[in-house]
Amino acid sequence: MRVFGLQHRTEAGAGSATHPIAAATDKNTDFEDVMNSEEGQQSMQMQAEIAEFNGQVADIEDPRTGFAMVRERIEAYRLAGMDVPESLSRMERQLRTECMLASQGR
Repeated sequence: MRVFGLQHRTEAGAGSATHPIAAATDKNTDFEDVMNSEEGQQSMQMQAEIAEFNGQVADIEDPRTGFAMVRERIEAYRLAGMDVPESLSRMERQLRTECMLASQGR
């Protein structure tokens, strides 16, 4: 049985389960496996880079400049053959909306 991503084990025939804290310290938890994997570390690094980039874009007054920066970053992902992170796609949509509103004087 899974409890918050941790494996909850029972002894064969005894019907008793290991204590949840003991399960949390087990080295075979899904979370630790993902975080210790190279893919998990790359994902965390990518998220940190996007968060930093988001801060840079947020500091820019003109949404058109921010939109251009996001478009460049998205294009770099595509040229590298990588999937575009959803957070960048979301930033692009938001900035496109802000650009349209600014062009209408709102």
